[in-house]
Amino acid sequence: WAMPYDGIGVFSMDTTSDGNIILGGRSDSNPALRKITPDAETIWTSIIDTDSGIIFSITQASDYGYLMTGVNYGDNDILVIKTDADGDSLWTRVFDINGENNQGNCIIKTYDNKILCSGSDGFLGKFEQDGEIIFVNNYNSWNIRTCMETIDSNFILFMAAAIMKIDSDGDSLSFSNFQLYQGVPGIYNSIKELEDGCFVLASSHSSSSIFIIKTDAEGYYTDIKEDKIDFINSINLSNYPNPFNPITIISYNFNKEVMKPILEIYNFKGQEVHSVKLEENDKTYVWDGGGYASGIYFYRIKGDNYNSAVQKMILMK
Repeated sequence: WAMPYDGIGVFSMDTTSDGNIILGGRSDSNPALRKITPDAETIWTSIIDTDSGIIFSITQASDYGYLMTGVNYGDNDILVIKTDADGDSLWTRVFDINGENNQGNCIIKTYDNKILCSGSDGFLGKFEQDGEIIFVNNYNSWNIRTCMETIDSNFILFMAAAIMKIDSDGDSLSFSNFQLYQGVPGIYNSIKELEDGCFVLASSHSSSSIFIIKTDAEGYYTDIKEDKIDFINSINLSNYPNPFNPITIISYNFNKEVMKPILEIYNFKGQEVHSVKLEENDKTYVWDGGGYASGIYFYRIKGDNYNSAVQKMILMK
């Protein structure tokens, strides 16, 4: 299913212990959360009056309430909010780190039933379930995008291009700066902890490179090997006009030879409606959708040594 949610912009989500889904975002100018069933039926919607704000991370608390963090746009402050199981606000904490561009990025519940929240300008806060502050630290103005608890009961903070490991009191145990290697990009959120306590991180780069890095349990790495991989599916594949009625021209331009290319077209249900063998030297194919119903269609090109990305086109009669 695909469901538009009028009245709420969704920026974060999580599953709940009762098998439903909790959404976090904003409604008009206020933070909002909505609980829905797996079939997208709304159970309830809650709007939290903070004058202005948005939720960027949400999760369920151990007492079945909800924890969330984001930003109050009016004052550019970091918001940390807890609600009960029905979405009614229990407490809100506001943090002004540097007076501008503050933002809460990630909130988690810890194994010992505490709350950990990270954000921009090095913000990291640990709280009791009732909102009492255990500590609030600022780590060298790094933008802490993600925080997670490790299997050894410490915490890893993932920043734009660095990893910091801290203990449960917020004291730094190790720090690995990926900017020490020229060209390594920001790591963002593609992160997994392995059973041995090591970490695997993945990221793209503005130069279209892909980095996959494995660190030890402290976030350190010893070597980076550069392997050149030629991705042949980086082609120009498009159609014009789009939307169309009933004829469109599908254009394609391979960056290397493709063996036995075939154009496949599918309807919205994923059923193949058209397939044709392409001449290897051609650059376009004219598709006449006059015998098909209006709607969304998908197309791709594949060959013995190639599979393109899927593109979307709209037939409007």
